[in-house]
Amino acid sequence: MKIKSILMMGILALFVSCSSNEEGGKSEVAAHNEETETATHHHEGQEHAITLNHGEKWKVDQDMMGYIHTMEKLLNDFNGSSLNDYQTLSAEINKNLDLLTSNCTMTGPAHDELHKWLLPFIEEAGKLSKAEKKSDAEESYRRLKESYNTLNTYFR
Repeated sequence: MKIKSILMMGILALFVSCSSNEEGGKSEVAAHNEETETATHHHEGQEHAITLNHGEKWKVDQDMMGYIHTMEKLLNDFNGSSLNDYQTLSAEINKNLDLLTSNCTMTGPAHDELHKWLLPFIEEAGKLSKAEKKSDAEESYRRLKESYNTLNTYFR
């Protein structure tokens, strides 16, 4: 329960930290809520997939990409074998997710597209945190690692 609360606070921090300006009568928080729904639908295999920027990869702010690459390195370097090892990995990923979301500086279409990757990643990181069986942890780890194929296809 504690981890779920931490993840929800991280997601909320992401929404609030990116911007609190209002545009066109709709607050940024309301826009993020709609975005969360869109990303969730994409994650469920529905119509809102990540797109390229006119055939090019989207540019992610350097500071934010640092946290993203740190998580990728954690996943690639992981060689644990026990459920406890996966829980340790999960704690490191969540620490970097917290840093990523609290230091969000992006706005605009690149930001919106990144969320389509990031929100399912956060959801899967939550599953890894809650895994009670090694097989569940292994599956979440595999999915997190595979998500970088998508990230590296659409973002630089």
